[in-house]
Amino acid sequence: MTDYGWTAHTDWHSRGLAAAVAAGGLDHVVTVSLDRVDGVGGTYVLPEILDATIVMDEGWSPHTQAQIVAPIPELDVLTWLDPRRLVRATVRVTYAPWPLTGVPVEFPWRLWVRSRRLSRGGDQDTMTLELASAEAVLQDASPWDTSYTYTASTAPRAALDHLVAWASSSTCAVFTDGPDPAVSTLGAEVTVAPGDDMWAKAQDLSELAGGWLRSLDTQELYWSARPDDWTTAHGDDELVTYDGGLILTVDATNSRDGWADAIQVVSEWTDTAGVDHKVTGSARDLTIPAPHKTLTVRNDVKSTTTANTRQAAALLRRMKSRGREVTLTTVGRYWQLVGDQVRLFHQSDPLNMERALVARVEHRPLQGITTLTVRDHPDESANMGG
Repeated sequence: MTDYGWTAHTDWHSRGLAAAVAAGGLDHVVTVSLDRVDGVGGTYVLPEILDATIVMDEGWSPHTQAQIVAPIPELDVLTWLDPRRLVRATVRVTYAPWPLTGVPVEFPWRLWVRSRRLSRGGDQDTMTLELASAEAVLQDASPWDTSYTYTASTAPRAALDHLVAWASSSTCAVFTDGPDPAVSTLGAEVTVAPGDDMWAKAQDLSELAGGWLRSLDTQELYWSARPDDWTTAHGDDELVTYDGGLILTVDATNSRDGWADAIQVVSEWTDTAGVDHKVTGSARDLTIPAPHKTLTVRNDVKSTTTANTRQAAALLRRMKSRGREVTLTTVGRYWQLVGDQVRLFHQSDPLNMERALVARVEHRPLQGITTLTVRDHPDESANMGG
């Protein structure tokens, strides 16, 4: 029995999972259905799944990526299942049955097929599908012969709605998941021109407002303030102490990798008159002795020192919290999202709780396990994980 516990994103799910483990476990069923955007061929369901991995990571773009391994289907299916034709995949993981209700509970991910690989020889011929969330559609897109300028006074959400619909040919939209960023206007002019990376521009629009743009488990994008800045975060629920063997392994790490205590944001652009401009904003933690570990972020967005300093301060808050991580292997928790707030504690001292944010979620449903990586909450000064 482990000495860790945490709060659940949905306490109902956690209580059901604990009840299932106490009763001897439950089945984790995986299904994958495929369909093409052009509607040709209807829907195809893979008859057998050999392996499945679904990962959500706060540092990834696309935010959600998955790998499905299955036996090689018939030739006509392979001809139809061509990623160049825009194929959608719906991966469903089902608890069957759910102990609190006696009926199945399903968790779907709606993703895009990015590649299809066939491997022949060995014990079994296999097909591997690499899947990715909605960001992939914008990463593929670039304007052909049209430019558009979002003025400094444009509301960030309005700019994102326009850009995402434009880049995805209206196959993707932006929804809200969490509180809006505090900044109500872009504060700097952003121009999208032929040849530009549409996803990079969408990120620029989001970052200018201090927002977080990502896909969750659907073929849509979600925008909100970053969970570091939420006053009430996902998962900040009633404390649940797990004593039924739900946590299988725990690994705690303190490291300088991925961590920084000084930030520089540098914007360089050329105006319509051909004049080059460079604006820098910075932030650092003066309580930590020099030399500082500095992260420099560069972009080509027209900006101001005030805007870049604000962005540097927000980034410093996040980067300082990434020096402390705890990785937990658990019984499958398919509802868990990156950005969920959890509270770690030792069962020997349950009142000494430490807030943390989920930074990475990896599901291996055929093995019935989830691996969570959580990082220190920016408002915590404790040494998370001991």
